[in-house]
Amino acid sequence: MAQGGNGWSGILLVLLLLAAAACSPGGGATSEEELRKLAGEGQAVRARQETEENLRTLVNAYDGTTLSLGLLIMEDRCMGGAAREYFFQSGDDQYRIRCRLTATAY
Repeated sequence: MAQGGNGWSGILLVLLLLAAAACSPGGGATSEEELRKLAGEGQAVRARQETEENLRTLVNAYDGTTLSLGLLIMEDRCMGGAAREYFFQSGDDQYRIRCRLTATAY
């Protein structure tokens, strides 16, 4: 019985299919349009407003001390989730959206 290959062709085919699945679009990554929609929905807006209030309360706690507020910068960033991670898993594929709010006071 003659065999057409030594098994490498099967392994190569499996690796090719895995690479194609990992790189294919729409594998769970959040599109720009969906990101904007999710960032503007009630739950995300309320969470960011609550966080902003907490940060402003923290900054205002220094009022009346020798430190005086000259400038307050609030930075709000939302990022979409990643496509399904098969190999190097960071956990980014578990989220559709992540928002971060930072305050810098001078």
